Amino acid sequence: MSKDDKSTHDRSAQIGRDANRSIIATGDGNVFNLGSGQETPDQLRRTDPHKYLRDLQANTSFIDIRGLQVGSGKATRFPIDELYITLTTTGMPRAELREVVPDEDDDIPASESRIMAEHGSGRVELHEMLQHPRLVIVGDPGSGKTTFVRRIASLLCRSWLGDEADAAKQHLGLDDQPLPVFIRVSELLAHIAAAGSRQQGPLCPEAPLWIPHFLGTSCIDSGLELDEAYFQEALESGNCLVMLDGLDEAPTDEQRKSISRLAEQASHTFGRCRFVVTTRPAAYKHEVVLSGFTQV
Repeated sequence: MSKDDKSTHDRSAQIGRDANRSIIATGDGNVFNLGSGQETPDQLRRTDPHKYLRDLQANTSFIDIRGLQVGSGKATRFPIDELYITLTTTGMPRAELREVVPDEDDDIPASESRIMAEHGSGRVELHEMLQHPRLVIVGDPGSGKTTFVRRIASLLCRSWLGDEADAAKQHLGLDDQPLPVFIRVSELLAHIAAAGSRQQGPLCPEAPLWIPHFLGTSCIDSGLELDEAYFQEALESGNCLVMLDGLDEAPTDEQRKSISRLAEQASHTFGRCRFVVTTRPAAYKHEVVLSGFTQV
């Protein structure tokens, strides 16, 4: 492999895209066509996540504070890094669990309470728990759940776009660079109801394919050019960090159960992706509890 070939290979590997595909989108927003040259301009656009990432970054890089008076005006938006306070939790990062039970990797969520009881645990920074591929963050209103996942999305956007190439590693402790997928549960539910009424999308409201359907529809409607097929392929590749924010915002217990089953099935269907769900404690009980997810 020549030096130039190795450079292109490294850029594609950086974001986990398949170098055998005809299109490779790199972290700096460039698109390389390695195929036959028969792709249409529309097809080329729908493999470039640049607009999607810029839009997601714009929507997650600030905190809106209503009613705060500063000088003669009202300050409503602040950069998330200026107000973000590092969150901690009682738990044990996955890397430490692997050292304790190296032969039980596949059963770490089920074993965690026993291990922590035997070996003890202290306060750890919440981002360290991202080493768990399936994580549910349970916290009271105002505890910082949404700010935490919004900051994850913002940092991953910076990595992909080349604004801060090592953001995922430096701030989140991630060795890879997953595509950020940020979804408000209330918006996903509204989409499922609307699409279902038009006989569009998967037949079952708990089907994991609602995630790429929602993302693709939202992007096309917003002029962001990525479609359902792009997101389904990204999810199947395992190169995504999916954040489902606000499970408690589902208005009924039945809808919360439905989203929980969707999240569980999605974590199996797209088993190499990471999943993070946030919820308030009052809504997270009985059949709403996510099977196979580590709770913090």
